[in-house]
Amino acid sequence: MSDSPPPLSEYDYQVSLRVGCLVYVGLYQSAIDYLPSAIAPDQVVEVRVEKHFMRVKVPGGTAFTMEITRHYKALPGACTSDH
Repeated sequence: MSDSPPPLSEYDYQVSLRVGCLVYVGLYQSAIDYLPSAIAPDQVVEVRVEKHFMRVKVPGGTAFTMEITRHYKALPGACTSDH
């Protein structure tokens, strides 16, 4: 028998964000089953890419950090000068 509390539930989401011609896949973790609505297809967020992390700021000022799990080149035609 242990006096320690049960482990907290954690939800993990793989989130892909295109920055220029590269797509970064990050790990978004939440203690509750929640993914911000601003992280949805065709939404615009502010992203600062660092060596192993993405700093993401969504409309309304909420900011969070995601660990980059991988990155790859965007599909041909998806990388244009207006994005």
